[in-house]
Amino acid sequence: MRNRVVNVYPYFRNQGGAQNVVLQLAENLNADFPTVLISSPAKDVPDGYRNRAEYKRLSLATVRRLADGSTVFISHHRKTTLILILYQILLLRKLPVIHVAHSTFANLRWITLFPRKCVAISQTVKHNMIDYFKVPEKNITVIYNGVRDLASREILSVQDVGQINILFAGRLCKLKRQVLMAEYLQDKLPPHIHLFFAGEGEDKEALVKATGDNKQMHYLGQIDIRKEIGKFHYAMLFSEKEGLPLTLLESCMYGRPMLTNDIPAAIEINKNGKTGFVYRSIKAFAEALGKLPFPGTAEYKALSENARKEYEDRFREETMIEKYKTLMLQLQ
Repeated sequence: MRNRVVNVYPYFRNQGGAQNVVLQLAENLNADFPTVLISSPAKDVPDGYRNRAEYKRLSLATVRRLADGSTVFISHHRKTTLILILYQILLLRKLPVIHVAHSTFANLRWITLFPRKCVAISQTVKHNMIDYFKVPEKNITVIYNGVRDLASREILSVQDVGQINILFAGRLCKLKRQVLMAEYLQDKLPPHIHLFFAGEGEDKEALVKATGDNKQMHYLGQIDIRKEIGKFHYAMLFSEKEGLPLTLLESCMYGRPMLTNDIPAAIEINKNGKTGFVYRSIKAFAEALGKLPFPGTAEYKALSENARKEYEDRFREETMIEKYKTLMLQLQ
């Protein structure tokens, strides 16, 4: 394998799924302290990320210094991939670039360029790259994101506390529809159901207003999932679209059944009746809440064990890292 891997992602002002993957790869694919190229100012990198890598501004001069023949650039955004390809032309030298596609898109096709080695983080993303961007299938490798196994026996053991606590974690934005969900469910939650929203984002104010003084809906702010997951029995996601939601990967890792809509990326992870439940609409979700199995029942235990097995079979961090190492060998 080459000596150095430089990950590139423009936006590091907030914590999120793409940023987490960037740092996972940076840390696991480098023997030395990793370098990450960004477009946002290094001073704006969140505290939780700041000491995990050296952050440098993406520029022609920086890439020239790093492009020493032993560096692979892994770009996690169409914008930075285009920049790296243009730098390659300006520098009159070949830059080993791998593009990682984290989501599906339906815009800017005519100004989007991809290198010959691309990673799609799900089958959903792969089909988008082929169908919309016309990337040859042979140029795409599907590598599922993986998460480090942080689940203790205590966390995997879920107790019946007389109510069902559902965690809805993620960036607060229209795409993930937390506000829409809170508004719709105002008077529709069965007495034993409690819905907890976690995260930060542009919809925070609207979500706080939507949850209001509802005794069964709670806004927690940004939380440490590892420390808090023991309080929750299900994890949910109801986004308009996703690439491969890390929230659901973590749910599987912690053995928490999932409640999702039927977008392609969600049902790549969540199998209806096996690892959780899938709903075609918010209305269908609301109508089914009263039927959720309680923790401690045989049905809940089966859902939990199946979710954990899904993690062990497909979404371990070690599996992801080994597949990236194999792909990089093909660049040599």
